[in-house]
Amino acid sequence: MWLLKVLVAVFLVISLELAFFIQVGGSLAGLMHGIVIKRLGNDVTILEQHQSSTREGQAAGIVTLEYSQDFLDRHDLLKNQPYAVNCSSVQFLDKNMKVKMEFQRSMMMTTWNVLYYRLRANLDGVASSYCTQTPAEPTDIGRALYDQVEIEDLVNRSISTVSADQVIVANGSTSQMRHLLQPQLRHSYASYFAWRVTVIESTVSHGTRNIFQNKTALHATSGGYIALYTIPGENGSLEPGKRLLNYVWYTNIAAGSSEF
Repeated sequence: MWLLKVLVAVFLVISLELAFFIQVGGSLAGLMHGIVIKRLGNDVTILEQHQSSTREGQAAGIVTLEYSQDFLDRHDLLKNQPYAVNCSSVQFLDKNMKVKMEFQRSMMMTTWNVLYYRLRANLDGVASSYCTQTPAEPTDIGRALYDQVEIEDLVNRSISTVSADQVIVANGSTSQMRHLLQPQLRHSYASYFAWRVTVIESTVSHGTRNIFQNKTALHATSGGYIALYTIPGENGSLEPGKRLLNYVWYTNIAAGSSEF
């Protein structure tokens, strides 16, 4: 389960001198930055290594918590198009799928793809099967260009340059640019694996479906836990039966062990 609390400080910027921005990286956090910069009246070009705006196989479940919901409330121009399954409570199950405990906690469950295409529609008007209608934009905002580029070896290939008033690095934790700017940062193994599978809602029994109906379910295991929640289906469908049940098993595995 990804918690989309990403670099919120940038979203709280309320004034910037009009400028031209270059942004390296066009995934979710990058798109959010680009939208805010554009809404403030600045021009932004996002440089992305993927050669196509189409992204496949990224239906990973995401829970959009308060910060992400606040971002969408402020900047999403597609508010009339639902994007998530509202899970109203969290329940803990035993091994026989009996509810041991339940508490009220509303969470909006969606997928990486749904958010990506929604943000692209807001940033540069990309139409997709997820967002067939692109939003009408205000006239007093900046311009955005999402430019796919190929990462090249700067030692063996020619180097092209582009100028900007400010550059934002948003191309992931393994970014070479991030390493150059913050060489002290190091990655370490988090000591657990996550195994994930999705099942079309209509393929499970009514009894099973009723247990998980618009709820987040958790089951504790030895050395880990299993989370299950409902997410949008193909092309972001929220129609009951066409949605997906998203199972994730988190299990602790020590580095260097036989399991590892």
